[in-house]
Amino acid sequence: MKFIVDRKTWYRGRGGAYSRLLTNDGKRCCIGFVCKQAGIPDSSIKNERSIASCEMEPKKRKAIEKSKLPHWLGEHSQVIYCYHINDNHSLTDGLREKLLKERFAMHGDEIEFVG
Repeated sequence: MKFIVDRKTWYRGRGGAYSRLLTNDGKRCCIGFVCKQAGIPDSSIKNERSIASCEMEPKKRKAIEKSKLPHWLGEHSQVIYCYHINDNHSLTDGLREKLLKERFAMHGDEIEFVG
């Protein structure tokens, strides 16, 4: 599957403590873009730090349909790697994009950065 990340609204490089799948001002981490394009409603990921955090308090949060996401993102180590690359403040955007493209390609998916 191919996923598109719009650099204008891509939230990256600020450290994991600050990253969110979808921020209040509409910016997304790379996995936030994947969620949107996979049909996960914004209301399910807004202000969430990770896919796993969406389900930590089910009474307060709407669980996301993980079956809509690429199966490999269900593997803890794989999604953590993506978060780490997305949030790492010491990487250039060029290297960040290269590493994410490689990781997605490893699993038969594609991620493209536009804008």
